[in-house]
Amino acid sequence: EEITDSDKTDVIAAATRASSYVNPITSPTMTEEHSGQTEALGRTITAQQEQIRGLEAAVGGLQSQLQGMAAQLAQLVNIGAPPPVAESSSPPPEKFAGDAESCGGFLFQCALVFNRAPHTFAPDYARISYILRLLTGRALRWAESRFPDCQQFDCSFSEFIAEFKTVFAAEADETHDSQRLLTLRQRGRRVADYAVEFRKITSSLMPCPACTPPPTRLRNQQPSCLPPVC
Repeated sequence: EEITDSDKTDVIAAATRASSYVNPITSPTMTEEHSGQTEALGRTITAQQEQIRGLEAAVGGLQSQLQGMAAQLAQLVNIGAPPPVAESSSPPPEKFAGDAESCGGFLFQCALVFNRAPHTFAPDYARISYILRLLTGRALRWAESRFPDCQQFDCSFSEFIAEFKTVFAAEADETHDSQRLLTLRQRGRRVADYAVEFRKITSSLMPCPACTPPPTRLRNQQPSCLPPVC
């Protein structure tokens, strides 16, 4: 088949169009636009990095300020806090064997020890344990039977003292004490010794003078601070 002049014309036109076609990917316009976007993105990243460095510097400054404030606060607390008070230790009372006459004195001496070291003997179990360690003889045997479990006492200190006094303290004989008070005389003793015995009798006879009336045999007598000294 022969190629006509018309076919030649069509081929030439197609070749012309193909030679004039420009790939959009490799066109100068697209390359310039892409380069501009890259530069803008780089500038944005640089600005953000500068902002991050600024924030890091600000955070570091705040941390330094907080550390300084914490140090100042610690100094103020140390200045305002009272110095620790050293609790003075007292010699322990003599061991208690269950003698009724010495029960009150024994508990009194224990109370003095507790008062000199209130923080040490704040818990009830600390005071109960201290008293139990000072028992001997009959009193120790009572403690062993009363508290078989040394780790748990199952009572408060007030309840322990009430039971302790019930077991060991001599019950006041009002009639006997009244007679002793009426017949009390100095008889050559020092006034101090005489006054001690008087107070001992009256304390066992009238533990609360403000609310307890005197014994019957003393109501009709003229009140006085001490019986007649003779």
